[in-house]
Order: sequence, then structure tokens, then C-alpha cells
Amino acid sequence: MRVLEEIGIDFLHEEARDLLRAAGADVAPGSERVRMDRAMVAELVAMAPTEFTIRARNRAHDLHVGGDAIAFFVRRQRPPMRWTRTRAAARATRRTIATS
Repeated sequence: MRVLEEIGIDFLHEEARDLLRAAGADVAPGSERVRMDRAMVAELVAMAPTEFTIRARNRAHDLHVGGDAIAFFVRRQRPPMRWTRTRAAARATRRTIATS
């Protein structure tokens, strides 16, 4: 929670920032950084459904999440990252994460 309140998260999509601002988040003009207080996060998390279905193109491969179902996801790539000062793209490695 401290990270969300003090540091915030960069949202690259302008409409997402507008929605979060409307919900009460702190979005500085001209910035992609969004900060959210604990009460806002708790309120939004409380509205999340306990179960949902991720729909596949082929409905036979739909994935139900929640309830009695446990879902494990495998990601085959390292997550993308950007340097905070230069906004240059970088591959996420132990070294780049440690020095960012």
C-alpha cells in the first residue's frame, strides 16, 4: 500500500488515468504517475468479483478463476520495463532490476 500511496504507478493509457482520477486517485497534470490512498484501494478491491471467467476464442478453453478453482499462469517472457529517468525500454534482468 505504501508504494501505491507514496511512489505510485505509471499508467501509460490516458483514459485509465482519467478513470482513476475520477475515482479519487492523485494524478499530477502532465504526468503518467498515479498515486492512490489506502481507502481508495480497499474500496476498489472490495468491489472486485470473487469469481470470473476469462473467455477464450474457443469457449472450450475458457478459464474459470475463483471459487473452488485455482489458476496458474506461465509467462514465457520477462516482463518489459522502462528506465524511470530516461523512459528507455530495457529487458528485465537481475542486473537491470537491481540498478533501476
